[in-house]
Amino acid sequence: MADGALDTTNILLGTLVLISVLEAVALAVVVVVAMRLYAQLVRILRDVQQQVRPLAERVNDLAAVVESITTDVKSATARAAAGAEKAGAAFQTAVDVAKIVRGTAHASVVSRALPLIGIARGLRVAYRSLFADRSPTTSQARSSRVRFSRDRNPDATPNHSHTVTDKTEATHGT
Repeated sequence: MADGALDTTNILLGTLVLISVLEAVALAVVVVVAMRLYAQLVRILRDVQQQVRPLAERVNDLAAVVESITTDVKSATARAAAGAEKAGAAFQTAVDVAKIVRGTAHASVVSRALPLIGIARGLRVAYRSLFADRSPTTSQARSSRVRFSRDRNPDATPNHSHTVTDKTEATHGT
C-alpha cells in the first residue's frame, strides 16, 4: 500500500508540476501579448499626438485671432459709443442754440411789430369813428341774428342761400 500511495503522490506531484509549467507558459504568452499591445498603443498614441499637435497649434492660433478680433470689436464699440455720446451732446447743443435763436428772433420781431400793430389798430379805430354811420360796428354785426327762409317747405333743411341779416335788409332796403 505504501507503493500505491507513493505512485499516487508522484502522479499528483507530476500533475501539479505540469499545471505550474502550463501556468508559466500562459503567463509568458500573456506578458508577450501585453508587451505587443503596449507597443502598438504607444505607436497609436504617437500618431494621434502628431496629428493633434498641428490641430492644437491651429486652435491656439485661432484663439489668438479671435481674442484680437474681440479686442478690436470692444475698442470699436467703445469708440462708437463715445462718438454717439458726442453726437448726442452736439445735437442737444444745436437744439439749445436753435431755441435761443428762435426766442431772440421772436422777441426781435415782436418788438418791431408791436408799434406797427398799434398804428394799424389806431387807424382802424379812426376809420370806424369817421365812417361809423355807413358801416355796421363789429358788436352790431355779431349781435344780429341770422334768419332762415322756410316759406316753401318748413320740413326741409334750411337753405343758406336765402339767409339775410337785419342790418343787410336795412342797408339795402330789401
